[in-house]
Amino acid sequence: MGWREKAHRAKRLHRPTLKDWTRDGLAATFSDYASPLVEGEDAYCCFRIGTANNNNDVSTENNSNGSAQEIKWSVGDYHENNGAITGSDLNTKMIPVVLEAKDTPPECFHSEYEARCIPVVIRDVPYGINCGQQQQQQTSLHHESGDQTAAGQQASLHRHSEHQTAVGRFQEEKKECDDGHVHVSQDMQSLNHSSALNSQVNRNPSLDNSYAPWPAVTAWSFASLYNDERLRNRMFKVGEDDDGYTVKMKLRHFLRYLESNTDDSPLYIFDATFDEDRHAKRLLKDYTVPTYFNEDLFKLVGERRRPPYRWFLVGPERSGTTVHIDPLGTSAWNTLLFGMKRWVLFPPHVPKSVVKGRSLIMKGEDDEAIHYFMTILPRIKRKAALLVREGTVDGSGYEGFECWEFTQFPGETVFIPHGWWHAVLNITHTVGITQNYCSRRNFDAVWMQTRSGRKKMACTWLRRLNEQYPDLAVRARGLNRRDGFVMWEDDPVAKQKWMRKKIEKERKKREKLLKRQAHGKKDDDSSSGSDKSMDIDNSESKRLAKKEKWGEHRTTERKKDDMQLHCDNGTSGARVVSPH
Repeated sequence: MGWREKAHRAKRLHRPTLKDWTRDGLAATFSDYASPLVEGEDAYCCFRIGTANNNNDVSTENNSNGSAQEIKWSVGDYHENNGAITGSDLNTKMIPVVLEAKDTPPECFHSEYEARCIPVVIRDVPYGINCGQQQQQQTSLHHESGDQTAAGQQASLHRHSEHQTAVGRFQEEKKECDDGHVHVSQDMQSLNHSSALNSQVNRNPSLDNSYAPWPAVTAWSFASLYNDERLRNRMFKVGEDDDGYTVKMKLRHFLRYLESNTDDSPLYIFDATFDEDRHAKRLLKDYTVPTYFNEDLFKLVGERRRPPYRWFLVGPERSGTTVHIDPLGTSAWNTLLFGMKRWVLFPPHVPKSVVKGRSLIMKGEDDEAIHYFMTILPRIKRKAALLVREGTVDGSGYEGFECWEFTQFPGETVFIPHGWWHAVLNITHTVGITQNYCSRRNFDAVWMQTRSGRKKMACTWLRRLNEQYPDLAVRARGLNRRDGFVMWEDDPVAKQKWMRKKIEKERKKREKLLKRQAHGKKDDDSSSGSDKSMDIDNSESKRLAKKEKWGEHRTTERKKDDMQLHCDNGTSGARVVSPH
């Protein structure tokens, strides 16, 4: 069975009700949307409702009650203005704030951005730039020190220009397969390595001794992944079915699919289990958690007990993740090694009903990431502008509405604070890594959600905090007293209720597994060929039957969204799938 049959089977399991994955023809029209973004035009965009003003630098619709402003900047414009919209106060700067790793000490990031829940892009982390080495010799912090130097601006623009040249040439070529190996042109190699790694412009001789790029900078190129004998036959998660069970494909099959598919919203490797076998576990050695995010309080409960928190990402263009908030109050970082992504961010105060745009989805329309970026998000912004013109913003849910769009380039690490809504679209083929984490800066939010969302784990966590971080244990108990919250192990009624739910859940799980096995047997009996195992051995079958707890909240939310769409449109509509 070839890669096309494998991909067809995965798509059937992932979205069984979607018969035609190319029905909207987005593969043919996507370049009109993506090309300006790939070239760096409108790399950063802000849309917000605020008080009326007459700023001539922005597109504005005013009335006596306020204004709807939209600002679009290219990469060059952003550097020229140093990210400032009006004035110099941080609150009026573009979001995300763009920082250079070489100029930003971790202490600066923690106090000025993470603690204040400000999204950030940090450049050059995978290329071995020593965090803040130059800046530690200065008396003022990077974000307060004024504009970048002309040399710094030229270096950033040079890296971007170099990457665009490689992209343009690469898009005219297609990878060829010969004897099961991908042969990559010189231009593809340039695309794979386009970054500060290949550019000497931004290299500082004083940093040479600390310059140690991640192995992933070369090992995770598409050609390297395809030709990696330890990984190419390993199964990676590409989706989940309606019951939350994982759907997987071999990496070599997926990479063939990535290159050749014309689906509107393709499958997407978003795998959290790569550390479970000796072959894929090698990926852990290919990258290093950036110094900015190395405080990981969930590690106290151990790898077995903690929720999945790190994901290996390989996404075809047009794939992505729909708008969501990361679970359990965690923050996240996402490092992009190859390709480009488009992000949209909404602050925590923007209501879910506005962010999702359910009332703006028409009957029969899909709401995958590509549809959200190309159709739903523009409708949300048009509605906000219309409400301003009509003077009916109050009571609409759009009060104080704002959203921020930006393009993530290779070598950039995005920081998403807890509570921020975000969605991501791959505008080229991409490879990256992402992790969710808990630190002192977001501990309160994480604790309040974990104590009720992961009750047993929270009890273990509190005991470990008491041993190693007694000040945080005191904070946790103080939050419990303030809210009148009783821990699971101290509440016999809750324990009995939990046991009943567990027994019922296990019963339903066994019934579903039996149905899946029976259905699989029928498929095997009716199919021809020798590959009846469908590339899933006994160990994979057991793993497939194990529901991923971390994704359960998204499955539940997706079902709620479907029910809402059914009520609003008279149809089950489209689905919200995949974590970010």
